[in-house]
Amino acid sequence: MIMRYLSWPISILLIFMLLSCRQQREGDRRENQTEAPVQGLKIHRYEQALFGLDLLHLRDGLTGLMPEYGFFLGYESPDTASLMRMRTYLEDSLTSLLFRETQRLFPRMDSVEIALSEAMQRHSKHFPADSAPRVFTYISGLDYEAPVRLVDSVMIIALDMYLGKDSPVYRQLGLPEYRCQAFDPVNLVPDCMKQMAYRHLRGERHERTLLDWMVLQGKVLYYLDQVLPSTPDYVKITYSPEQYDWVRENEAKTWAFLIANKLLYTTDSRDITRFMAEAPFTKGLPKESPGRTGWWIGWQIVRKYMEKNRDVSMKALFDQADARQILNLSAYKPAR
Repeated sequence: MIMRYLSWPISILLIFMLLSCRQQREGDRRENQTEAPVQGLKIHRYEQALFGLDLLHLRDGLTGLMPEYGFFLGYESPDTASLMRMRTYLEDSLTSLLFRETQRLFPRMDSVEIALSEAMQRHSKHFPADSAPRVFTYISGLDYEAPVRLVDSVMIIALDMYLGKDSPVYRQLGLPEYRCQAFDPVNLVPDCMKQMAYRHLRGERHERTLLDWMVLQGKVLYYLDQVLPSTPDYVKITYSPEQYDWVRENEAKTWAFLIANKLLYTTDSRDITRFMAEAPFTKGLPKESPGRTGWWIGWQIVRKYMEKNRDVSMKALFDQADARQILNLSAYKPAR
């Protein structure tokens, strides 16, 4: 049922993004020339601009949006087929519902702009070569696998993925409760900053052991410690307070389980998935456990490593691809 609702809105978005490829090089130049500074970062509301168009004059409306929203629309006037697809998208009942819900929760983005600006300032201290991305919001059609995407110098935020973990929209569509934990507005800024971190870790995505993946996610969460210092830890890891309490209280037992079952260096995708993937609980641990307990352990390893190696910069941490060395130098051993 979920895919029946999700497939076509996403395909519409992709069609219009593919349309933009006709002027991609020109568009990239324009995006780079108008890049927003970190200070006073502005969020461009594509969904507001799009749903505010007069459908009787859709071609003219879309053409008028192209200077600001060429990333989505390209820079050429849309043909008849593209106009029909866009009209279908805008008139769809689910898309319209998602738009109304996002505007109810996010009529303005002032607080998000301030929080993102401050986090980007902290990011620039660790990665001074990075430029601030241009940031856009849009209606994704419930792209729950990638609520925030970072494409070169552009960040796009699917506002329909932040309606609140108890939103009836998600329940009506049959999204599982354990996934809805991530769909709360409080997770929006951390999700954006995670993407800023991930682009510095692309080279590590081919690592194969469970420890490699745990340390990779541990680096990202440690990065959030630095760029979002006032954000609660349970929000950074996208847990409920109760789930966070469980992993803290059972850290030593979880580590002992990994060691006893010789799982740190496993390359078995099933073992990696059960400790790293979204799930209602971690298979092999008590059912009170949350999913992704490997993230928590990796986070604590990286925290210990950085505590004992204070001369290591964030960039050096991210560049260190040897997870085993990080573990060894961390002297990580949770107290029972």
